Parts: sequence; structure tokens; C-alpha cells
Amino acid sequence: MTDQSLDSVIKLLRSVGAKGCLDEDDRFAFKRKDGINRNSSEFWKSIAEKLSKQDLENLFRGLVIVERELNWIGGSVAGAIWVFRGYKQRFEDTSIELANWALKNRGRNPYIPFGRATYAATYHGWIAEKEWKSKRYSEHLREQQLQRKEKLIREEKRFESHEERLSDGEVRAALVKEYNRILSLAALGDRLNLIARSDMPLESVDSKLLNEIIVEFPTLDTATKKILLKKIDRRDRGSWGKVKRILSI
Repeated sequence: MTDQSLDSVIKLLRSVGAKGCLDEDDRFAFKRKDGINRNSSEFWKSIAEKLSKQDLENLFRGLVIVERELNWIGGSVAGAIWVFRGYKQRFEDTSIELANWALKNRGRNPYIPFGRATYAATYHGWIAEKEWKSKRYSEHLREQQLQRKEKLIREEKRFESHEERLSDGEVRAALVKEYNRILSLAALGDRLNLIARSDMPLESVDSKLLNEIIVEFPTLDTATKKILLKKIDRRDRGSWGKVKRILSI
């Protein structure tokens, strides 16, 4: 599009904005001119800087009306957005009034006139919508931070629990080792007495030490037998099952 044709389209847009409507002749004149609606911000800035307040307002209104009536594609980079920003920079005192007009007269483009999607019908509605979105976003960030903190706490607890299990395992292993060392030094009869009166579980007894007792079972007093039978309880298999059968004779 040549500079001369661009000027012609700009003038026509201002004319539509001044009239507030699009007639049939305008529709024909805008045929295949929709590319102008997707020009860069710099393009519109250079135009907006040269226009008077009224001409700039008419240009903005024209862009909004034509985009609506002819279904021009613009989205978040539509010409009306850049023109409105230029208008607001120069004439901020009347920009709210113009924004309200755009929100009520725009087409299906939710980015008009602010460049951010909004479904508000008024400028103050848009401000309230922004505040609500900002609040929701802040709440979202707080929730994410809380989730990250809770995750760290869970990971720390899992680590501590793992460390505790390792520590407990090491302690138990040391106790079992010392327990079996003491049993190995005791005579067979004394060994069974120690097992009967110990708080250590029967499974802690080394199988080799237990088999030595089974091979040469010692004589035990009645009280020790009762204690052992109670500890053996329902163990009917393996070495402790054999001990149980011997004690039950």
C-alpha cells in the first residue's frame, strides 16, 4: 500500500469515526484494506502524534467500527489499541470516556481498547476486573509458595525418617551382635536361660548357636521351660519348632 493510499485509508477511517457508522460506499472502499489493522505500534504512533485531538479520536472510533462491521482481524495488535495508547498519552483526561465508548461499541475483539483481554462493559469495570485478576494471581503465587514449602517439609521429614531408620538399624545390629557374642560364651544350659530371660526376640539368636543347643540339649528347670515355651508360642517350624517339641516332652 502506497503512502498516498495509506493517507486515503486513514482519512476514510476518521470519516467513519466522525459519522459513527459505516455506509455501503465505505464498505466498498475498505475492501482488501484490512492489513492496515495489523500494522506495527510504530506505524500508528507516527500517525497519532500528528493528529489533533478530534482527528485522533475519530481515527480510533473509525478503527473500532470498521473492525466490528467488516470482521477485520487484529486481536491484541489491532490498530485501535495502538491509537488508544497514543490518545491516552496525550489526552489522558478524556481517555476514560473514549474507553467506555469502545467497550460498548467494539466487536468480538476482547483486546479493544487496552491490549489485554477484558469482558468488562465500562472502564471502571475493567479496573475492578484487573484488581480481581491481580488478587487471584497473588493468591495463586501464595498457594504455589505454600505447596513448595509443604513439599520441602515432607522431603525433610522423609529424609529424617530414613536417617532414623538407618540409625535404628545400626543400633539393632550392634545389639544383636553383642547378644550373640554373650550367648556364644555361655554353656548350653546357661545359654537357654539367657534366651528365656532376655528381652531380645528369638529371631535374634544366631542359628549356629541354636543348632548347638538342639544337638546337645541341656537339662532345664521347669520354670525356664515354661518361660521358653511361652516365648516360642506358635512357632512350630524350623529350629524353634524343634526346641518346642523337645521342651514339650
